Amino acid sequence: MTGWIVYDRKQYEKNTWFASELQKNCEDFGDVRIVIAEDLRFGIRDGQPFSAYDNEPVCLPDFVVMRAIFPLLSGFLERCGARVFNDSHTARVCNDKRLTHLALLRSGVPMMNTAFFDRAFFSAEALRGLRFPAVVKSASGHGGSEVFSADSADEVLDIIRSLQDDRFLIQECFSPVGSDLRVYVLGGTIIGAALRRSDALQSNFSLGGTATAHTLSPAERDRVSSVLSALPFTPDFIGVDFLYADGKMVFNEIEDVVGTRMLYQTSSIDAARLYADYIKARMIP
Repeated sequence: MTGWIVYDRKQYEKNTWFASELQKNCEDFGDVRIVIAEDLRFGIRDGQPFSAYDNEPVCLPDFVVMRAIFPLLSGFLERCGARVFNDSHTARVCNDKRLTHLALLRSGVPMMNTAFFDRAFFSAEALRGLRFPAVVKSASGHGGSEVFSADSADEVLDIIRSLQDDRFLIQECFSPVGSDLRVYVLGGTIIGAALRRSDALQSNFSLGGTATAHTLSPAERDRVSSVLSALPFTPDFIGVDFLYADGKMVFNEIEDVVGTRMLYQTSSIDAARLYADYIKARMIP
């Protein structure tokens, strides 16, 4: 059995240790290689799929651990018969914060008041009646990137011009700022949770926030279950993030390519081992 662990180059350089641990644990049941997304070419030739790596033809694997945010590649690999962890549906929805919120519509899960936008259809008139301070996010931001606070419509417009993504959302600000809960979910099972705190708007551990292990209460577990039940797909390994807005647990977002540094830092949980065991169980029934 063959497998790929796919990273983009920048994320691989930041996460070499975890990539190596995942590869080592997956080698228990297959010939697994790390693939850098930028060095992969794929498409359709003469009505058939083609793929090349480092400009050499390459056989597609039996399974793929997708650690790059690349829904198109995930979909291509699935169409060619590979089992992709997480699949393209998870990648498409969870890497667009607007679609994630839309998936939870009418689920009963509390969310911040949120407006969805696309630059091609945006007008400054849409900001009329907006309450400040407000939070502006790109739809595809990952790891705390492209999240900004604005105190006026003019600030919002300046932020929108600076965003790398044409897709964005604007939310009511929450209190307290810089505190959230990350819940790690593997195959629908909660494997760990951590509280993150920071003096800044983003509490991400990778941006300098602090983290402590957190034992979920029954009510918190029920809230996570409600999120998972509302999704129109079954993710393999994700992080579900919540804010505490005025003391209430409110859904924030889902991380598709969820980082594990905080989990290792705050617990004895071996995420690479657990993820590899999960993959093995699905590839070798």
